[in-house]
Formats: sequence, C-alpha cells, structure tokens
Amino acid sequence: MTDRDDTGQPDILRRNLFGGIALAMLMPQPLGAAQVAGRLAGLDAMALHSLLRGLALLELLGDPVIDEDAAALLEQIERRLPGAALLLALYRAYCGDGCHAYWRNEEAGELKTLHRAMAEARAVTFDYVDLKGDATRRRVLPLALVHPPHGIQLLSWCELRGDFRKFFVGAMTGVTLHEPGFENRRQTLLRGLLESEGITA
Repeated sequence: MTDRDDTGQPDILRRNLFGGIALAMLMPQPLGAAQVAGRLAGLDAMALHSLLRGLALLELLGDPVIDEDAAALLEQIERRLPGAALLLALYRAYCGDGCHAYWRNEEAGELKTLHRAMAEARAVTFDYVDLKGDATRRRVLPLALVHPPHGIQLLSWCELRGDFRKFFVGAMTGVTLHEPGFENRRQTLLRGLLESEGITA
C-alpha cells in the first residue's frame, strides 16, 4: 500500500522521525552511559522499536558525529531490547536509500496491531491474499516491519510454511493478536532471517 495522506506528510515518516527527535533529546550534550540508560528506561517496547527505525534513517545523513552518537545509543538500547542490533541491520538494508512505502493512517487497523505484536513478541493470525490471488489463513511470529518502495511488508516466521516469509500488510485482513510467547526465540529467529536475506549484522 503506497497511499500518502492528504497533507502530503506520510504518517509512517512521522513515526520514524521519533528516532531523530529522541536522539536529540537523549544527547543534547555528552551523556554518560548511566544517564542514557535512565532516559531509555522511560520508553516502552514500541517506542524502542521506533527509535531503531529512526537510527537507521539518521545513518543516511552520513554525519560521522551523529553516527558515533547513534552507535552509543544502540549499545544502550540493546540492553533493554536484546536483538536490537539485528533489527537495525534489517532496517538499514530496507532503508538503504530512504523509506518509500507510506500508509494513509498508521494509527488505525492492521498496521498498528502488527507494530504491537512485533514489539511484544506476540504471534498473529490473519487472512492473506497473495500476488496470485490465492487466499490463506496464516499464523506467524512477526519479526520486523519494513518499508521498501513496493509496499510495507511484515517479515516473519510462518508456522504454515515452516520458514521465513514476507507479507504485504495491505493484503492482510482480520489480524488477531495472541498471547506473548516467543521472546526467548526472537534473537535466534532474527539471525536466521538475516541469513536468509543475505544481510550481515
């Protein structure tokens, strides 16, 4: 799905900009590790994931000073969110020349549910229609939401196929959250996903 909203400002980029804003808030001056950790402690899992997306976009600026601050921040995020460096590698790979896929209203519908599921390590089920028009019901472990030019995709472990799969969010309906249950598998799955994508963390 590639619709922009009527204001011309894509909602998905508003969330990504959180990363840059948070970086400025966290590091307006040199901060010690304990100070950074203290400020990160106030962020929930969804905010930490958004911050990682923001860091991936900040790297596109090519500013070595910002890159150094971002690396220090990533180290602290990793302490709160194990596997953060693996997620950042995915976001880097899919935003290498900027994020292009937009959502008309990120705060409604399936996309919001998927953000929550990914952040809280919760399986989801949904109805899906693939590019051939075939309809299936899937249960997956959501690992990352990425924004390539051809549409927002969920990268996940698909229990039906027993393998990693990509799903266009715009082709999903009836997304249902399940109880948290795969946090202890997340890092292993992320490493496997990176390997399947040929991405080096």
